[in-house]
Amino acid sequence: MDNNGESKPKDEREDLPKIDALCLFLAIVFSGFTVAYLSVITKSQIDNTIIPLILILIASIIIVGGKGAGRIFSANPRFSNFYTSIFIIFLCLSILLTTLGLTSCSSSSGTTEASPQKRAAGPPGILKNVAGPENPEDYSFVVFGDTRTVLFLAKEKNNKKEIMEEIRRRYKEKEAKLTPDDGNNLESFIINKDNLRVIYRKDKMQKRSEWPLEIKRDGKKIYDGEAQNKIYAKVIELLGAARADGRADLAIHTGDLVLWSGRKGEAYWDDFNRRFYEKLKKRCFSDRFYPVVGNHENWVHEDDEDYNDKTRMFYKYFKHIKTGSGHDYAFEYGSGYFIFLCTGTYAERTGASIWECEARPYFQQVGWLNEVLEEVKNKEDIKHLFVTYHKPSYTLSEHPPLHSRYDISGLLSKFKREMKRSRAREISVLVFNGHNHTTEVFKKEGIRFFVLGGGGAPQDFSRKKWRDQPKELYWKNGREERYTFLQVGVMNDRVEFTMHEFHPAGEGRFKYIKRTLREVQIGAKKTAGLRRAA
Repeated sequence: MDNNGESKPKDEREDLPKIDALCLFLAIVFSGFTVAYLSVITKSQIDNTIIPLILILIASIIIVGGKGAGRIFSANPRFSNFYTSIFIIFLCLSILLTTLGLTSCSSSSGTTEASPQKRAAGPPGILKNVAGPENPEDYSFVVFGDTRTVLFLAKEKNNKKEIMEEIRRRYKEKEAKLTPDDGNNLESFIINKDNLRVIYRKDKMQKRSEWPLEIKRDGKKIYDGEAQNKIYAKVIELLGAARADGRADLAIHTGDLVLWSGRKGEAYWDDFNRRFYEKLKKRCFSDRFYPVVGNHENWVHEDDEDYNDKTRMFYKYFKHIKTGSGHDYAFEYGSGYFIFLCTGTYAERTGASIWECEARPYFQQVGWLNEVLEEVKNKEDIKHLFVTYHKPSYTLSEHPPLHSRYDISGLLSKFKREMKRSRAREISVLVFNGHNHTTEVFKKEGIRFFVLGGGGAPQDFSRKKWRDQPKELYWKNGREERYTFLQVGVMNDRVEFTMHEFHPAGEGRFKYIKRTLREVQIGAKKTAGLRRAA
């Protein structure tokens, strides 16, 4: 009121701060709901929403701060309208970027993004949210393993002392010393016990983290530092390729991704992430990568604070496969059923490997596997069973095959026979293993077994005569340094195999070759053999 007792008109500017505060609140709520909704409907990774969300929040601050200041402190309404326009532009741009960023993951995956099929309650450990291929009768996947690192300089500084300690610990070689190598800007660790020479580039040892250039045993090269990158790059290329160019819908890893796990192994996990997994995430392929736990994923230093939680780092990266049911999991994909099992830590006894998964005992895993196989028997549309575990059922290489008491190959053979009797037709069963750093192919009782340990770790050229091993079908003229991964193509009842090979001694240091190993499982006349791919 004025001095005469008359009411004074209320200045509209007095209510504007409250209005602007309400605008900010509504803008934040709207932004959050928009991002959450788009994340749900596209099943994409939240990483792609961060930048657009920040833009929306900045726009909200602009309209509150700018528009409010313009209305309160300026008589010119255009000043306020300018900030309103900026807010609208930022908001529209942010929603557009959010939509594009989120849908780019779903569109690039090459898989159907509809809601997963509703499945009857089955055994625990079955992944329910794996989207199927565009065509359930026509899809492809790659399998590789033992890409684990070797000892390397893990920090951005000169840490020769630390790598010396790691060399001595890893090889139990107390007298290992770093020595100049031929004056060619190289330095080597000499491990007498294993006749190894681990060669580094001297200049890079002084500046940054670095892989060994190569490793030699008895003067013969068994490791090339570039091999792992070649494998990783080709796998990523196939995951992003068009169908006509041989696209792979999934990538399976047979175990041993890193040298050490646990907290003291974080540098190795960081390196795996930098070289491979981060690239998958950027291209929205990370939820199409399915590894098993190898013995190196269980290896930690005895004084590591993660000693009682060895696989903590494994599930830090692979949340999409954590089921709370040990380290075993399975899922249905098109006409195939994929099963992944944990064989455990390193253990060999009198010429046989032992299945020692610390998550749960072998026979408990067998019980779970039988439940899963019973579920598969009741699915008429399943034509192929793909089983992955780290230690091999059959091998002729350095580490022996699984002990007969801990080998599920007999159980799989029984399943295959029962399926043939009950359904009057055959179901293909394929097994993928690793552990030995080589490539091997076996066939027994109609099941083909692949040892796929040529992903980049030091090569194994040994050829041992373990008991009761079938004929090895891959090598013909002796073993050599060769890094490989397998591509499996499913076309209705037929399964085709393509072996991707990198030959370090070839043209331009690495010669790339594709060869097919074809097996018609059902129907037409069966053929088998390796030949050069077109």
